[in-house]
Amino acid sequence: LRRRGGGRISIVSHRKNAEGSATLGRAMVADLGIQFSFIEYQALSLCLAGGICLGLAAIELAMRRFQVLPVIFPGMFSVQERRFLFFDFEIRDGVVAENLRWRSKLLIRVTLCVVMSYLWQRCVLETTQRVGKEYPSEACLPDVDCFASEIHVSTLLTRALKPIDCHGRRVFARDHVISCVRFVQPSSTDWLMHIAIAHSLTQLNIKCFEFFVQLAGNSGRIRAAFGLCFVLAVAMLPVLFVTGLFSYFVSSWLSFVMASSVPVFLWNVWGTSKIF
Repeated sequence: LRRRGGGRISIVSHRKNAEGSATLGRAMVADLGIQFSFIEYQALSLCLAGGICLGLAAIELAMRRFQVLPVIFPGMFSVQERRFLFFDFEIRDGVVAENLRWRSKLLIRVTLCVVMSYLWQRCVLETTQRVGKEYPSEACLPDVDCFASEIHVSTLLTRALKPIDCHGRRVFARDHVISCVRFVQPSSTDWLMHIAIAHSLTQLNIKCFEFFVQLAGNSGRIRAAFGLCFVLAVAMLPVLFVTGLFSYFVSSWLSFVMASSVPVFLWNVWGTSKIF
């Protein structure tokens, strides 16, 4: 009887310890104030990828069924009496015409990725990321969730990013990748402003592309300068990564997309201007 009684007492004590640890875990989560886990935030980011894919599919369908290049690039392309004109030069070679169409579509695709990333960053989910040992001061804001992980290859596979305790401020012993996420508060005036900025950004890319292509096409030195700028832009990315300055220039998904679009834009201008 004593053994049974002792066993019952042991079982009850284990149950009490389990309930106490579960209560403590819920209290710690409540103290951290984390709305979602990092994996759940990554799942929400898939909506951005889905929106970009749908936009690319819609653009491809529109460009194949309709003659939209003269509408999007009115200063570069025009169709007169069934003649395809490129800056008032008639293009009769089918290979050259297809190359022009491909490069123009490439600019539209890149612009779509930049614009969609901008609208996602400013209107839906704002993300920032940096590398260092300093504690993120914005982690204690009520609407910001911050996660940290050590710089290691296994982090890419395990996704072991732990939420940062707001009450345990300290300096990390090693360099950590710190990611902060915040839902943007919905506001019709802010949405209208950012949509206008996205439209202006689209027009800026298109007009600059037309201007730079005509400028580089009329001057071999300017064309060579664009080629040199493309080489420097590509070489700068690994240099910044090796020196540890990459996180200062690429601190969010939007800045990464914009930094990646610059070499593509320069290469596209250089390649299109060679057709002259």
